[in-house]
Parts: sequence; C-alpha cells; structure tokens
Amino acid sequence: MMERSAKVEGAIEGMFIQGNRLGRFLFLGMME
Repeated sequence: MMERSAKVEGAIEGMFIQGNRLGRFLFLGMME
C-alpha cells in the first residue's frame, strides 16, 4: 500500500510538472 501510494504521488507530481511546462509554453505563445 505504501509503495503504491508513493508511486501514484510521484506520477501525479510528474503530471503537474509537465502541465506547468505546457502551460508556460502555451502562455508564452499567446503572449507573443
């Protein structure tokens, strides 16, 4: 259970990091 939750948390964290990167690119693209 502990290991699974840790993996899920890591995956969610990775998704948020990728989402932030994509959001920044889209935001900068719209600004230009």
